[in-house]
Amino acid sequence: MTTILFPTDFSDCAMEAQEAAFTLAKLFDAELRVIHVIDDTIFKWESQGHFLEQVDVLPLQTQPLRIEQEDSVKNQFLNAIDSIVKGAEERGIKIEAELMFGNPVKVILAEAKKIDADFIVMGTHGASGFKEAFTGSITQGVAKHASCPVLSLRKLPYEGTFNVKNLVYASNFKVESDNDNLAFVKVFARYFDASITLLFVNTPHYFEETNETLNRIEKVAQDHKLDKYSIEIYNHFTVEDGVLTYANNNNVDLIAVSNHHYGLLKSIVEFRTAEVLVNHAKVPVLTLNV
Repeated sequence: MTTILFPTDFSDCAMEAQEAAFTLAKLFDAELRVIHVIDDTIFKWESQGHFLEQVDVLPLQTQPLRIEQEDSVKNQFLNAIDSIVKGAEERGIKIEAELMFGNPVKVILAEAKKIDADFIVMGTHGASGFKEAFTGSITQGVAKHASCPVLSLRKLPYEGTFNVKNLVYASNFKVESDNDNLAFVKVFARYFDASITLLFVNTPHYFEETNETLNRIEKVAQDHKLDKYSIEIYNHFTVEDGVLTYANNNNVDLIAVSNHHYGLLKSIVEFRTAEVLVNHAKVPVLTLNV
């Protein structure tokens, strides 16, 4: 891992993600690329709310920002970015930063491709109800379409520190491309000396006999030469709720999951495990695209 992209909106969860980005950049001796994207298609107070949580310098108003205010806003964002750069440099991290304009998801994905990012770290505010079904969060959009792994989080697993002791990889362990993602999970876990739990959620609609599942997962573990691992079969009504409930009840520090790309109709009518986890998990989620 040589290049990490960290898009930030300066919110509380982005500040938590910043510590994760710093930790990973230091751990992997990677260069950190920091960007903030101003959505110039929705340039109104609602789109700047998270910035105002951290930088309380602009007057509250309900009308869209006037053109003459844009330079002032830009300067405030640049100052906030500068403080991130100084923090990284104090920790000996190689860093570049830039303020960008456009559709946040499109700009972040384009930047990741341009710099050939190995990893993206983002805070997530989550989404629910109508918004989750039809628009989702910026982080969800990036996690869905990025070609590299994406780490999303609301809060650090340990206060003030990004560390991983108990990593869960959730899968049905049937799809070869899913299983191949274990190579990255294995490397990631070794850097933190973390244990890996291979989690299969057994649901009523797709119920499997326990020994059959255990044998399949054990073969995958052996094929990938995992050493510090355990296997868990967890019963629940849905895969998504099963993973979330297991993580909440077992002191999990990070959930890793493969992200599948479906057609429009299937995306609307079916739950998408990775996207649901990004929006609802209390612990960081590592999304690995297939």
